[in-house]
Amino acid sequence: MAASREEIEATRAALDGLMKGLERLKALRAEGRVVIRLSQLDDFRKGSFDLEMEGGDLLEIPPRPNVVNVMGQVYNPTTFVHVPESAEVETYLKKAGGPTRDAEQADMYIIKADGSVFSRQQSSFGIKWSDESKRWSFGSFMSTFMDPGDTLVVPQKLERTAWLRDIKDITTILSQVALTAGTVFLWFK
Repeated sequence: MAASREEIEATRAALDGLMKGLERLKALRAEGRVVIRLSQLDDFRKGSFDLEMEGGDLLEIPPRPNVVNVMGQVYNPTTFVHVPESAEVETYLKKAGGPTRDAEQADMYIIKADGSVFSRQQSSFGIKWSDESKRWSFGSFMSTFMDPGDTLVVPQKLERTAWLRDIKDITTILSQVALTAGTVFLWFK
């Protein structure tokens, strides 16, 4: 129920963006993965990640990446070289041109190199200790440190308000109220 051709085009563009994202996700293979954290053999033995492999299991240890990915609703979704001195979310988001108008900034999240996810909803403002990076950080989600291999995802807004239709509806309601008030006023006169 679109009010204008512009609204139809905006909806179509949003749907095309969602379909492209869905196709990218379909190409990824994540079935059957188990995320483990490797450490020195003495620390690893009898730890929580010391798992017994079963028939058909394959242990794949990818090379340590030196990059950080930024994807989704930013002006330039790309991969950046990881710079430890300025490895905060805000820095990489700015390097990608920042979020677009269609970005849902409140729902941004980081896919860590080990496969775990850290979202903006999990973040709070204050002083935090990171076990992975072995450092303290101060601030909000935007000051979260990104490690090599991490991916920052800026999702697209799923709902766009048709403000022109809302203005038309409000105007129609106000005109009906004014017409009714005028009729009642003339009737009692």
